[in-house]
Amino acid sequence: MDVDVNCLPGKLICKIFSELPPLMLVDVIPLVCKRWYGLSKRQESWRNCDIVISDTASKKELDQLVRLASGAPYLNYVDFTKVNDLGPEVKAIVSALLKVPKTVRSLCAFGSSTVAMRELTRKMLKAWASTLREVTIPLPRPATISKDYRVSMCTILTRISEIRKLQKLCFILHGVPDFDYTGQLSKGFSSLKKFSVLSEDYGCLSSIKCNRFIFDILENNKKQLVEVNITEVCHPIDKFKVALASCHNLVSCKVPLEILSVVKNMSQLQSLEVYFMPLDELKIAKSWRELRHFIGTSSVIEEITELFLTEPPLHRNPCKIRPYYIDVCLAVLARKIKRVKNFRLLNVKWMSDLNLKLFFSNLINANSICVIDSLDASPFSKCHIEMLSASKYLKLLKIVNLKVPSVCVAEEIQESIQNLKSQQPLLQTDFNIIVVDQSASLKTINNTAPSLNYYNCYHDEEDFIIYGLLMRIFS
Repeated sequence: MDVDVNCLPGKLICKIFSELPPLMLVDVIPLVCKRWYGLSKRQESWRNCDIVISDTASKKELDQLVRLASGAPYLNYVDFTKVNDLGPEVKAIVSALLKVPKTVRSLCAFGSSTVAMRELTRKMLKAWASTLREVTIPLPRPATISKDYRVSMCTILTRISEIRKLQKLCFILHGVPDFDYTGQLSKGFSSLKKFSVLSEDYGCLSSIKCNRFIFDILENNKKQLVEVNITEVCHPIDKFKVALASCHNLVSCKVPLEILSVVKNMSQLQSLEVYFMPLDELKIAKSWRELRHFIGTSSVIEEITELFLTEPPLHRNPCKIRPYYIDVCLAVLARKIKRVKNFRLLNVKWMSDLNLKLFFSNLINANSICVIDSLDASPFSKCHIEMLSASKYLKLLKIVNLKVPSVCVAEEIQESIQNLKSQQPLLQTDFNIIVVDQSASLKTINNTAPSLNYYNCYHDEEDFIIYGLLMRIFS
């Protein structure tokens, strides 16, 4: 039986259009019929349209991006952070973006700092000020620091302050000099909900000085911020801790373990990400007992439902030896996670057997447990999996790139996972175990279940259940 697609409601057709390659919406769909032409101009048809540019893109890919930039009326995401060379193709893309008025929701500005790049960033911020909701601004250190640099950076920050409906602001710091900005950006936003201060280079940060507007943004938006992510701790640390601790309404927070006490008064905190980065060895060595006491007595930490532990890559961390206080504090933290529903270890290469057992035995209410690129040097074995049998609500167990010393250990872990799955029929598993044995060849053991690598894209239990049903249908 033939069915006319035009019998479908317009909203459903737009949803179908949004799953097509964006260039089809530019070159093909508008030419089919008058109705499709109109539907192709709706914002719903473009909700998945992004423009991401990098120096490694081929000439063909850049030409396609120029056509897309010219024809797309709505863009969800525009990213220039991977552009270090402002060639003619990149200039053509920016020109096409600015030539016709567009709705752009999210902008990531240039990752390098030249006069031309700063000027194009300023123009894009001005052109899309009425539609932008998210802005990411890398603040790289230029080859030479001049008066023009300070003026242009202050102009860019002032343009950001003019985005009245801005909801998310992120700065990526690369040893940026202090350029003494005191403009409107420091005065606060009416709708800012999420703020991040990130760095691509993890390490000891005791020598990094930051502009005071970072402190001002935290202090002047403290009542409305609900999410703060910090991987670049700004100095002076004491002032930074005071500014961050004043954000009492945070629901989600990412901080280094060493300043975890800033969450003391965040009574609404639900999601906590902790990463390990030695900041000031002498200062921390004197205060780690206070930190341990805070973790052990904090009611805020006891109420969190999401806990993520992250460790920077070793090659980016100049402190090669893990300070002993980290393991002491982790042992206390592991006893406070009985309400945690989502737990994740990311790049945590080493953890003591005691702490592993403490974490796994206390995850009694967990829905999701993810171990990603972690525990390479830890004594991980089947007994840790067996401890999860107490987690009656577990729906996802994901173990990716786990390295073990022998095939025997890998097979025992695999058998334990299968036994756990037989006890909990609703459990979805995704595991990848790598055997590293000097006397045998490299071997990888995988499960045969559908991959759930994109689970983190789903924000609630309903989405996860729907995704699980779809995986069963298509498998």
